[in-house]
Order: sequence, then C-alpha cells, then structure tokens
Amino acid sequence: MAKLNRRDLVDVDFFPCGCLVTTMDRKLLFANQYFREYLDWDPVSLIDQTINVVFSRASQLFCESFVIPTTMQHGRCSEILLYLLNARGEQVPMLANVRWAPNGTLTWVFVEADNRNKLLQKLETTRYALEEQRDQLDQMSRTDPLTGVANRRELEAVLERMFKEAERSDLPVSVLMMDVDKFKSINDSYGHDAGDRVLCRLAKVLQSVCRETDIVARLGGDEFVCVLHDTDLSGAQVLADRILSAVSKSADGPCAYTVSIGISGRTRLSSARSGDVLKFADKALYDAKVGGRDRTAAQWPAYTH
Repeated sequence: MAKLNRRDLVDVDFFPCGCLVTTMDRKLLFANQYFREYLDWDPVSLIDQTINVVFSRASQLFCESFVIPTTMQHGRCSEILLYLLNARGEQVPMLANVRWAPNGTLTWVFVEADNRNKLLQKLETTRYALEEQRDQLDQMSRTDPLTGVANRRELEAVLERMFKEAERSDLPVSVLMMDVDKFKSINDSYGHDAGDRVLCRLAKVLQSVCRETDIVARLGGDEFVCVLHDTDLSGAQVLADRILSAVSKSADGPCAYTVSIGISGRTRLSSARSGDVLKFADKALYDAKVGGRDRTAAQWPAYTH
C-alpha cells in the first residue's frame, strides 16, 4: 500500500488530537504533529514501523485481543483507554477511537485521558450546579418571598394532594384561614415595613405551632392558611386556640396585633372538595370578624355520606 502524502493531510496534521493511520498488519502510514508536540516523536520517523512502537505492552495485547477484532466486526471501536509511549518510553493514558476505512486502513484518534476526565469532572460539577439552581428556582416558585412559607400556588397543589389522600384513606383534613385584624391601620400608622414585620412574625408563630405534616401558606396580603393533616374539628379548634395564644404572646410593642381565624374542613362523613372547604373557611373567618375579632369561628360542610 502506498504511503500517504503529508501534503494531502495537512489539516489532520495539526489537529488538536493524536492521529495515526495504519495498515491492517499494523504498519504505520501516517502520524500527525501531535506526536511531536505531546509525545516527542518525530512523525516521519514512525512511518513504516509497526504501531507497537508507540503502544505499551498491555495496550498491544488489548488491541490484538479486542480493539482490532471489534473494529473489523463493527467498523469502529470507541472510547477505549490505551497507554501510548512517548519517545522516552513513558506511558501516557489516552482515549482512543478506531475506524476501519474501505481502502483497508485503520484510522486511530487519541485524546488525552486526563484532559477528558477533567472535562467530565467539570461537566459533572456544572450539572450539579444546574440541578441546585433548578431546585432553588423550584423552591422559589413555591415559596412566599417575604415570609418564607408556602405561596398560593403551593397551597393549591398541597390541598389537592392532601384531599385526594384523605379521600383514599378516609381521614379528616382541617383548614384554618386567618388574617391580621385591622392590618391596614398598622400599615397606615407605622408604615409598610412594620406591616411586613408583623406578617413575618405571624408566619413564624404558625410554623412553630403547626406540625411538620401540616402546611402553612400565605394566601395573599395579610391572609394565611394552615392545612392540618388527619385533624378533625375539635383538633382544629385546639390548634386555632393555640395560635391565638401564641400571637398574643409574640405581639408586643407598638405593632401589637391580633388575628381572626375561620375553621373548616373535610370530615369522614363529608366529600367536600378543597375549593369548597376554602370557601367555608373564608365564610367562617368573616363570622369571626363580625363577632369581634381576635377569635375563631367554624363552618363545616354538610355531611354527604
């Protein structure tokens, strides 16, 4: 087989990776300048030698037993770790891709394994960073930015999920809806920053009183909702009273505040949907306001079973 003309391979000669072309009997027909720059070989001096001159003994055996038979059978062999020898006889790990050409030659392309591993590590680090950013964005999309509790979007999703679970397991679910009494007066008298502090203080109170299985959400403005898992009317009333007590203890200073709470829910004998329960809780909240504020009221959907 005729030797390859280097002038016809000038582009390949300066590829940023190693390139060899061999005959089927392993004779070298071409080696690019990569072998000079990174392995200290004179590419011209390699021509007509066998490929074994640049392979470690273990890589020679691996090529004979696997790489070349695989390439002959499938036309290629990809991402194989081989150890090339530089001109000083030192082993250099390389990732090799081998292709069989119709003219009976084999083309070998080598990339430094260390660089590739560094690239993979960098890609893995980038992937983790992107996943973390995605998780943060997802958390932000479900969280009220002021108080840190769930927002309305998350509340609706959790309500739907908890009511479906309650229907399957025949468990009660209670909903507490509340807002700050005369919140507009707080904003008007002390400013919106003071109003924000009241909302954050209330959110912390609700989180401290509710269980991990419950959800605390800001519905909007000064209105909050607590969804209580496996909790009947009496249990919801106990928790509502605890909230009123905790608020009275935390609401000291010039921005003292109180809350009114409406209670509703789904009982074992009621098939009320989450949207219906929210409406009943809202009506109960109105009753608490009319009744004098700083108190609770309850409206429970009619028994339907």
